[in-house]
Amino acid sequence: MDYNQIFVLASEMAQREDGEWDTIREDRNGFLDDGGARITAVKVLREQGKVNEIIAVGGKAIEGVSKVELMAERIGGEVTRLESEASTGGNFAAIERHISGKDNGFLTHFYHLPRALRIMAERELNLIPICAEAVLLADNPHWMEEIRKWYSSQAMVRRFLAEIYGLSDLEAGRYK
Repeated sequence: MDYNQIFVLASEMAQREDGEWDTIREDRNGFLDDGGARITAVKVLREQGKVNEIIAVGGKAIEGVSKVELMAERIGGEVTRLESEASTGGNFAAIERHISGKDNGFLTHFYHLPRALRIMAERELNLIPICAEAVLLADNPHWMEEIRKWYSSQAMVRRFLAEIYGLSDLEAGRYK
């Protein structure tokens, strides 16, 4: 499949001990996510010539440092930067305003797809869901061991539970 645009969410940011900002953060569920799988997957799709435009989407800058810019630097090459409200709903609002043409994809992690698909459906966004882990495995099976490590950790179990609670909040109207 070839994509006109692929939207990929920027990760959270944290300040390292050396004072520099990075996109690595342990979230409240204990899951350390540096966006590496998403970044690598979108690079793979670019190298395969399957995407015309890569768009990094994310929340506002923290202390003057934009997580969208940090992620765009890590992706490399030409990347459109799209700032948004710092939530998945805010990300999709920005995407909705920016999307053009057809055959557009939304690349995220496997665990995030159910909630993202629900929000996309509510907004009637016609985006093709792309699972970062599936892109990596299709490109090179050596990723299987790394993915097994990610998905067998207690932190990932907590992350899955957080996503389930997020879906419950959507159903109850508590999630924006």
